[in-house]
Amino acid sequence: MYFLRMDKFRVTRTLNTLVSKLNSSADEILRKEFRITYSQFRYLVVVNENPGISVGLLAKALSISQPAVSKKISEFLEQGLIASAGDPEHKTKVVLRTTSKGKRLSERASSVLEARFVNMLDFFQPGELEKFEGALQVMLKKLSEKG
Repeated sequence: MYFLRMDKFRVTRTLNTLVSKLNSSADEILRKEFRITYSQFRYLVVVNENPGISVGLLAKALSISQPAVSKKISEFLEQGLIASAGDPEHKTKVVLRTTSKGKRLSERASSVLEARFVNMLDFFQPGELEKFEGALQVMLKKLSEKG
C-alpha cells in the first residue's frame, strides 16, 4: 500500500503561494487597466453579484470587519460606484448595490482578469484547465460543507 509522506506533501503552502501570486497579478492588472486595487475589485464584485447585500453580509463575504467595510464603502459612495439605501425590512440596516458605473467597472474588470488569467495558464494541454477548474470547484464545495 502507498502512503503519502506528509513532510513532502505541502498542499497548504502550494495553494497559499498560488493564491498570493494570482492576487498580486490581479492587483497589478487592475491598477494598470482600471486604477483600482484588487481589494476594491473584490468589494465591487461581491456587491454587483449580490444586489441589496447588507454591510454585515459583505463584511462576512470579504472576511473583513464590519467597521472596516463601512469605512471603505464611504469611498465607493463618493466615487459613485456603489449606492446605499435603508433596508425596508430592517430599519437599522443599510443595503448596497452597484451603480451603473460600478456595475460596468465590475463586469469589465472581471472579464479582463479572466482573459488574462486564462492566457497565463496557456501551458495546460487542451482539456486540462477545465479539469483543474473542476477539481478546484470540488475542493471548494467539500471545504464549504465542512464549515
